[in-house]
Amino acid sequence: MNIYMDYASTSIQKPPAVMKAMAEIISSNHYGNPSRGAHQYSMNAQRVVNKVKEQILQLLNASSDTYDVLFTQNATTALNMVIKGCVKAQQHVLTSDWEHNAVLRPLYELEQSKNILLNFLESATLTGMFDYQQCDQFIRQKSPDWLILNHASNVTGNCLNLEAIKQMAYQAGVPIILDSSQTFGTVPIDFSDKIITALAFTGHKSLYGPMGIGGLVIKKDIEMYPLISGGDGLEPFAKVMPQHQEAGTLNVPGIAGLGGALECFDNKGESVAKKQLSLREKTIYFRHALEKINGLTLYGEVEEQTVGVISCNIHDIPSAVVGDILATDYNISVRTGFHCAPLIHGCLNTTSQGTLRFSIGAATTYEEIDYVINRMKELGREIR
Repeated sequence: MNIYMDYASTSIQKPPAVMKAMAEIISSNHYGNPSRGAHQYSMNAQRVVNKVKEQILQLLNASSDTYDVLFTQNATTALNMVIKGCVKAQQHVLTSDWEHNAVLRPLYELEQSKNILLNFLESATLTGMFDYQQCDQFIRQKSPDWLILNHASNVTGNCLNLEAIKQMAYQAGVPIILDSSQTFGTVPIDFSDKIITALAFTGHKSLYGPMGIGGLVIKKDIEMYPLISGGDGLEPFAKVMPQHQEAGTLNVPGIAGLGGALECFDNKGESVAKKQLSLREKTIYFRHALEKINGLTLYGEVEEQTVGVISCNIHDIPSAVVGDILATDYNISVRTGFHCAPLIHGCLNTTSQGTLRFSIGAATTYEEIDYVINRMKELGREIR
């Protein structure tokens, strides 16, 4: 039995509609370069791009009058675009220790180059729980220029109460930039109140689309300096949105594949809620079984886990060692180490050990979970 439990890194099972949509672009000889001509081939490609942008907005319940969708190669690019393009010199940014390096590194660079003021919200020891009171007090007292947060930690699996965060920020007039890499497609996100300023997403995780496609959903009235400059196919000098931020040829096959994946979602987000419930049930089942294993330390908080991520360690053994045993002896694929999110390991006390991360997806079965649980019981007895 080969078991894949690294969905937080990427999903490996894709809906058939993904391959069908990508094959249509590549093999049909009907699609040219979008926004690069008035001929039918260019227009065919542009219609594909526009349709998928509409699908993204529909899934978020976002108004096309308020928001644009910008396509990028992944969430990392999208986060770099919005952070480096929107945060101005000497502005104050509030973020958290949940953040991925795709947020941390651009902010550290701006701290050096633009002298921004950077503050971090600290999470609870071992559980990694977000401190909402601390966040509310900081926003009220310091009035930061930006609030940049990870919707769900890719280390602990804890998920923000986004509605609570939105109200805190709205009352203080603080714009929110949200990293939805672990949640978009699994956790319902509602843009109808128009509070969130920008959301970065990727297509290959819980949207079950192809690799190499992601994007940014951003308010149209936000001034954002382009990260990459080049041809946009429209006006030679004018800053026309969203093409001004989409320099060069778009990944039309990837966009089409993402559109194929989005066909599995309905406009009201009901399928997202069902997927979240299924993942939550499997995650709780998995976690409660792991809790009974001697010598195993679990991180995160089960009540906050809605994205199928569980991190743990066995005794004081480096996570990489345990992960290698699982892969070579049991054909179980997991993630080990620090998961590109270094700060959260300070509150988890795992800065030297890292964590062993199981992340499940829609295709994960209870049979597979039980198999992993039994193997972990064996390791708990054997490894000292």
